[in-house]
Amino acid sequence: LPDSIFVVIALFLTWAAIATAGKTLVPDRPLWLIFLAGWAVPFAFWNYLMAFTTYLNHTHPAIAWFDDEKTWARFRGNLMDTANVLMPVDIAPLYTKVMAHPAHHRHMGVPVYALPEAQTAMDESYGKQVEYMLTPRAYRSIYRACKLYDFDRMCWTDFDGVPTA
Repeated sequence: LPDSIFVVIALFLTWAAIATAGKTLVPDRPLWLIFLAGWAVPFAFWNYLMAFTTYLNHTHPAIAWFDDEKTWARFRGNLMDTANVLMPVDIAPLYTKVMAHPAHHRHMGVPVYALPEAQTAMDESYGKQVEYMLTPRAYRSIYRACKLYDFDRMCWTDFDGVPTA
């Protein structure tokens, strides 16, 4: 309950700050447009970016999913349940660094800027796990193969239940 109260208060304070800043900077703009440009669009962009990032890091034909923690731990889940996604261009350095995601799962206290070095050290200690260069072809092959995960057969399937990976 305290966390929920904090989140709701923070949301209202954020909205108040956006409304105040918007009306101060562009007083002739309607409030709905200020909220659209100052909160709704950035929030939607953030949500889509995080969903895409989560998908890239946790979905791959070579990544198994588990429906119970005991099985996950037996299969070294924190090493094998994510992909190290290599970016072809380093447009946003922190975003590129967060794609060294297995290191994050193994050592959650490592700051984002140090993840690539931690990933290299992990690869040297445990061997390379799932790693791929993000290209349109790689992305297409992943979303074509990874529709649903069958926990009983431990494989990716299409929507008809036919194994695809």
